Amino acid sequence: MVGFGIFIGMLFPFFIVFMGIPSSFVMTAKFFLYCIIAGLVVAIMNIVIVKIIIIKRIAILSNQMCEVESSLNRVTTQKQFISNSDVFLLNDDSEGTLGDSVKAFNRLIVSLSSALKRETDIRSFTAMLVEHLETEKLSVNALKLLLEYLSAEGGLIAYKQNDQLLIGATYGVHVNEAFIENNGLLCIIEKSGGRRINLKQDVSCLSSLEFDSAHNDIIAQPIFYDEMPLGIVVLSKNNSFTEEDLNKLDIFAMGLSIAMSNTISHEKLQKFASIDALTGLYNRRFGMIRLNEEFSRSQRGAYPLGVIFFDIDHFKCVNDSHGHMAGDQVLIRISKLLSASLREGDVLVRYGGEEFLCILPGADSNMTFNIAERMRIKIMESPFEVDNFKINLTISGGISSYPETSSDTPESLINAADWALYKAKKAGRNTIER
Repeated sequence: MVGFGIFIGMLFPFFIVFMGIPSSFVMTAKFFLYCIIAGLVVAIMNIVIVKIIIIKRIAILSNQMCEVESSLNRVTTQKQFISNSDVFLLNDDSEGTLGDSVKAFNRLIVSLSSALKRETDIRSFTAMLVEHLETEKLSVNALKLLLEYLSAEGGLIAYKQNDQLLIGATYGVHVNEAFIENNGLLCIIEKSGGRRINLKQDVSCLSSLEFDSAHNDIIAQPIFYDEMPLGIVVLSKNNSFTEEDLNKLDIFAMGLSIAMSNTISHEKLQKFASIDALTGLYNRRFGMIRLNEEFSRSQRGAYPLGVIFFDIDHFKCVNDSHGHMAGDQVLIRISKLLSASLREGDVLVRYGGEEFLCILPGADSNMTFNIAERMRIKIMESPFEVDNFKINLTISGGISSYPETSSDTPESLINAADWALYKAKKAGRNTIER
């Protein structure tokens, strides 16, 4: 810059002569010196201006870019997101090319911040999805994050079970009971054909949803997996949902559909693993889990708990005389008769072979005995047909109850009932013993 100023100063006298000024006034050592000094002054002023204004702003821009790089590294490595993008924005008080560069940089920061926020939200939502294998817990946590990420004021998530939609989670919205019983949400899914719909345009659906606060926009996002409806997400917002919100919801819905499919499959497997294949009753493994749960609940709340241990009398004779297939039919029939005699909340378990375990929460010794006696009489009075022959079957049972029976573990409660069953068989069978 200094050399360019000196060069201009030396060239200026010749330019003046070219413009018609007499050379006697210009072509002197003194004038040349003044021109060179003027060129130096201009050069120095340009250097100062560049350093004070342009270089300073370029340095700020460079530092901000380094900060952005650090933020990107934190997002990718440490999963830390700085939500306030304003800390990276430059003051936009320049004109011309530099001002346009600042504006372009600020637009880039806003776009990057939005993209990183979306990526962080999706990552957090996906991490939550893989943590839960129970549909209700999944629904509660998914709705919480959806309300946060989309700045919604209310919503619900419902999931499909046995051709009905059950409410998994709600916030700021209440669903009319008749609407649930009539499968109103399922009708919305079928009507949508898998596409997101605006419920503000459907008065019949909207009248069945009661929101705690005012809402300007209500959307319903059906959850489909492999073209099968799994559930629905309904969200309400005081303001309108933006295009960015809807794009996020599309991505979240895809992840939620996979997670919901996994939870439903897991719950089906859990159910299959707990059911006896022949009788449809709970198996011994699941029965012991339930007995431990009920025993702990009884100990904490000082509630009574009854246990009945049943055995089919002379069942071996049925297998020996009519075959095992006939014996299986007898087991199925007895299972149905015993189940019909239980109260709501009681648990019937096929303990093994022809043995059955009944778990009776809230039943003391007398109630347990009465329930067992009712079952015994029902089996005794019910005719069984095997190979076109009618046979009479009976059962024997032993009971125990907490806290009347001296038991400090579920196993000791079963042992007491098993010992009582042994006494019933010794007494001639077809009887109940304590």
